[in-house]
Amino acid sequence: RLTAAGPPDEDTLPEIEKIFRKLHCPEETYLVLDDLAAWKVPNSGMFLTSLSHHGGEALHVVAAAQLLPSTAQSSIVENNRFLILRESVLTFCREDIDAYYRQAGIALTASQLEEVQRITEGWVMALYLQLLSFIESGRFEDGNIQNMIRNALWNRLPAFEREFLTVVSIFPRFSLAQAVALSGKSGSETESLLREKRVFIHFDRETRRFYLHTLFQNFLTKQFELLPEEKQKAAYLTGGDLAERAGDRVNTLRFYYLSGDWERLLSLPLTSFEIADVADEHTKPMILDIMENTPFAIKRKYPSAMVPLAFTLFFLNENQKLLAMKEEIQQVIEQSDLPDAEKNALSGEMELLLSFLEYNRIDAMSRRHRRALELLCGPATLINVKSTWTFGSPSVLYMFYRESGKLDAELLQMDECMPFYYELTSGHGSGAEFVMRAEAHLMRGELDEAEMLCHKAIFTADSKRQNSIVQCGLFLLARIALLRGEVAMLQNALASLTERSRQNTEDLCRYTLDLACGFLYLLLQRGDEVSPWLAGGEINDKRLVIMTQPFAHMI
Repeated sequence: RLTAAGPPDEDTLPEIEKIFRKLHCPEETYLVLDDLAAWKVPNSGMFLTSLSHHGGEALHVVAAAQLLPSTAQSSIVENNRFLILRESVLTFCREDIDAYYRQAGIALTASQLEEVQRITEGWVMALYLQLLSFIESGRFEDGNIQNMIRNALWNRLPAFEREFLTVVSIFPRFSLAQAVALSGKSGSETESLLREKRVFIHFDRETRRFYLHTLFQNFLTKQFELLPEEKQKAAYLTGGDLAERAGDRVNTLRFYYLSGDWERLLSLPLTSFEIADVADEHTKPMILDIMENTPFAIKRKYPSAMVPLAFTLFFLNENQKLLAMKEEIQQVIEQSDLPDAEKNALSGEMELLLSFLEYNRIDAMSRRHRRALELLCGPATLINVKSTWTFGSPSVLYMFYRESGKLDAELLQMDECMPFYYELTSGHGSGAEFVMRAEAHLMRGELDEAEMLCHKAIFTADSKRQNSIVQCGLFLLARIALLRGEVAMLQNALASLTERSRQNTEDLCRYTLDLACGFLYLLLQRGDEVSPWLAGGEINDKRLVIMTQPFAHMI
């Protein structure tokens, strides 16, 4: 359920809190959140507050952090749910330091104890680094933690280890196989090298991945930045190869991009579904840079990559850039060395892409769909049948009812046009025309007709696993139940809608449940249950694509 709720942020915290409230722990259980500051949770104070409301009497949530932002600190007040361990509890006093060093076989004099306590302030990581330094040189290192890492550890490592650790640091997490490929050593040698530094390099048993302590990661990032540009690019190129083999699409694209070998990136078997899945505000500059600045000669060699990348511009709401590049993409296709049949197929994919720029003119979109079918002579690859059809909207009528007084004509257009789209996309969006007509019946007070057609829509959508259409159907059933005053029907529809929303993990549908429930809660005069972001009017590109934002504004 936590995985379905998504990473902790202001939108998912209410659901995360509900999940924790229902936890039952009959035995002593500890949930440890290590290095919380490095998680970059938008408001870690609110996150911890949500967890503190858990229902497990024997559950203890332990959060370790160097320093939380001031906003987080101000929202955490010590009470019967929070025990805040101050620095004095976590740092070593003189007696602790003496005992720690004696366990390592070192007996310090009084002056040495005073010196190491002054330098480290009793922090165990610093004490460990000073221990390494003292064993090696018989003296302590002065300076900040980065200097301690450099002098006590880094400068004493063989050149080979320094080079290996610097390069492997480009990975947020890495497997043993990836580490072996970068080290050039055997698996046992590489694993031993990593585990020897267990204070700085951790191993996640669940994912079977290594990751670096934040302090060490920061240090290595600076070391990587000191490398000559050629070495940095070579490291990114190797990293891209390893990420590709592991199926890590995000880092594959990122590393190939940073390596400067954009030809390698364009040669990947890119699909719009995969690229759209990694396209966000962080990757947007990369995608724009590739589209705008890749030499035409290289684009001409990889025309198959251009259409999926162009589709990403649509998802990033860069329609003007897409229109500006339309002619160049067509030239890339026409001047490529592909056979004519493949050129036609790519032109057909481009027609399908351009149909989205005609949204929400049903007839104009369909003209491009029919042209695409002529060119492709079969299904397109641009649209993955697993992707959402609704852009996260809970209503098809909202999406395509365009002009007052023309609803009947638009319903007929949907009936006529959708079969061409289904043929083009192997059934993507199946049932959409039935949902739209059912919604029209609802608006006209024809509830029985609406319900019958709604069930037909859900059955049709389920036959092609079109979850976003099923969500629209369930939302409609909930509205029918509300108008009839049928409590059980409403509860069943909401429960099914909630379950379907958990199953639909696509980013575009992340807020569909919030929109549907927000609409219903207001009709039920339960406005306090509307999701906080929606109630507060925080409607933006981060949450919803432009096509779905007006529905949120209506609420």
